[in-house]
Amino acid sequence: MKKRLALFLPLVTLWGSQVEQVELVGLHRISPSTALMKIKIHRGDPLDLEKIDESIRALYQMGYFQQIYGEVEGNRVIFRFVEKPSIAKVTFVNLSDELKKLMKEEGILVQKGQLYNPYAIQKMKNFIRSYYRAKGYTDTYVEIEKLPFKGNNQVIELKVIIQKGYKTKIRNVEIFGVKKGEAEDVIDELENKPRGFLSPLPFFNSGYLKLYELPKDWEKVRDYFLNRGYIDAQVSSPYAKVNRDSHFADIYYQVKEGIQYRVGKVKVVYPPQLKVKLPDLVLETGKFFNINAMREDIKNITHAFQNLGYAFPEVKPLIHKDKKRKVADVTYQVIPGNIYYIRKVYISGNQKTLDRVIRRYVYLLPGHKFTYRDLADSKRRLQRSGYFEKVDIKLEKVDNHLLDVYVQVKEGLSGNLVAGISYGSYNKLGFDFRLTERNIFGSGQTFKASASISAKSSAYNISLFNPNLLDSPYSLKAGIFSTKFEGISYTYSSRGFYFGMGRELTRNLSTSLTFRYSHNKLSDYDEELTYLLPDSYKHALIWNINYNDTDAFYFPTDGKILDLSIEYAGLGGDEKYIKTIATAKFFHPILNDYYEKIAVFKIKGVYGVIDDRGYLPINEKFYLGGYGRIRGFQWYTISPVDEKGNRIGGKKEFIISPGVSTPLSQKLHMWLTGFVDYGGVGEDKINIIRSSYGFSIDWITPIAPISFTWAWPLKYKSTDDLQRFEFNIGMTW
Repeated sequence: MKKRLALFLPLVTLWGSQVEQVELVGLHRISPSTALMKIKIHRGDPLDLEKIDESIRALYQMGYFQQIYGEVEGNRVIFRFVEKPSIAKVTFVNLSDELKKLMKEEGILVQKGQLYNPYAIQKMKNFIRSYYRAKGYTDTYVEIEKLPFKGNNQVIELKVIIQKGYKTKIRNVEIFGVKKGEAEDVIDELENKPRGFLSPLPFFNSGYLKLYELPKDWEKVRDYFLNRGYIDAQVSSPYAKVNRDSHFADIYYQVKEGIQYRVGKVKVVYPPQLKVKLPDLVLETGKFFNINAMREDIKNITHAFQNLGYAFPEVKPLIHKDKKRKVADVTYQVIPGNIYYIRKVYISGNQKTLDRVIRRYVYLLPGHKFTYRDLADSKRRLQRSGYFEKVDIKLEKVDNHLLDVYVQVKEGLSGNLVAGISYGSYNKLGFDFRLTERNIFGSGQTFKASASISAKSSAYNISLFNPNLLDSPYSLKAGIFSTKFEGISYTYSSRGFYFGMGRELTRNLSTSLTFRYSHNKLSDYDEELTYLLPDSYKHALIWNINYNDTDAFYFPTDGKILDLSIEYAGLGGDEKYIKTIATAKFFHPILNDYYEKIAVFKIKGVYGVIDDRGYLPINEKFYLGGYGRIRGFQWYTISPVDEKGNRIGGKKEFIISPGVSTPLSQKLHMWLTGFVDYGGVGEDKINIIRSSYGFSIDWITPIAPISFTWAWPLKYKSTDDLQRFEFNIGMTW
């Protein structure tokens, strides 16, 4: 801040003098009345240098001025202003769309109409450099030219010239003080490692220097030795030597391992009057000491005490090292602290979703005792809702027995409008229109309208689902539909409607009852199948019970889904049967030695059976083949056949499909999955067995899930219709 106070009269003459006039000189954008509100000295007041100085400070804090001068001439106080110029035009050279979007999100993009602020300009320059440095570019050049706009110095034009630097390739990484084999193992774990043969390909190590990853790499080097018993290991900070001419970098670490310790006794010490169910400890006696196992123990012990209401327990690991025996005894000392109750629950980050909708999913309630189980279940349930991209729940102490809960959400894309071309391996080329909104006006209700036409099918649907009718545990759903499908042995069309109600029984268990009416037509089937009706009506009641404790909506990595559906057709109409389908899906994360999630094991099992009570149309029976129904075979081609070879479907089916998924890109939500499908179908008994193996690339896009699948048959017959590749939109495992 620049200010000047000029005194043109001897100081003694100011003593007892009064202000006769306050003058404001140089104001253009700010009205004098607005400025006078900040000035502490007025006409008739005694001349006071401190008040003039306070006025200058208050005026400067308004942010509109480059300089303010305060002068005293006789009994007049004069404030002279030099206003900041306004920005009339901003031109960027070499600004990428991604960088522009990031600067907008961070609120640091200088734009037309703003006042010139050198601090904001410098902040934007630093951000641009940091952005390219994070991407591996060194020596990025940013120049900002400040020019008068059309000859007016109070209005300026900014020209921001960006010249991104060069990507520095890592030539060598050296870890001194360890064996060669250990060094190679450590380097494999690092983000910054030398380029390899596959570096130019996506999802592989690029081999470019990432400066911001060096601190994390240092932690990985240190943890590598701490996870192998070297409790006293010392690791130097990484030293990156960059050749700015050749744009190569060499990275060096110095390590002193020390003694390698095995784990001796492991125990947990806490007040004996507490009854707590301790978790199984990960740190094992006799094995080499592992720092990540200790961290996992601390986390699990903390959660055990939090489930008793001790929201902020301290778990202190005490390590006693016996250097002669090379054994380390570990004692987890627990100081529970106080039991905490919830005072208030605050919701933030929701721009659209109503607070009351979010609170439905939160089990942490004001007045209730805090438990970790309530926190974990709340977070999982919010993530499963499909409304949010990110969920975070934080705790803050109010006093020694009360805490506040802060639920912070980042809303995802709850609605989408898709009009385009789709492709399915059976349906072939199709045209789709889909309007989906899973969170109408932030109410948590789901509206869907869709239309699709392809070579084999057409479908039109409109539906509404309210998961919490009038904020109750009851749900309501209703819809109308019209479908037509050309199967292998028949063509099927149906029109109708449905409505139903459901109820949440427990946190993860819900049930529903739905009435479904449809008018169905069959054509293009063998006319000798006299038991089929070309025109029929169905009045059905469908009972469903579902258990879901998974951790995500689209691609779960932990938990299970259990579903049982029983459809009773026969409440009037022509179709009479009972169809029962049971589905189970299990997801289990696979962790590495660092307890990081590197893959997910998952397995799906399906069993279905139909009891024919009078008339069972061919389209309601079971057919296997295709995505989710034994990949590697054409859709709906695995089926019992009659004496003429017509596929007539089965009354029983089962499918078992284990698989392992590993992330190709966490940022892009892209996974690589290897799988085996095994299943069978039959009439009175399951006697047609098929199996396959393969892999898929699953991509959860903002619009819909997309899956690319390659599969090869294991158990098959030469007459089977095989299919090596499938591409599907909107379908999940």
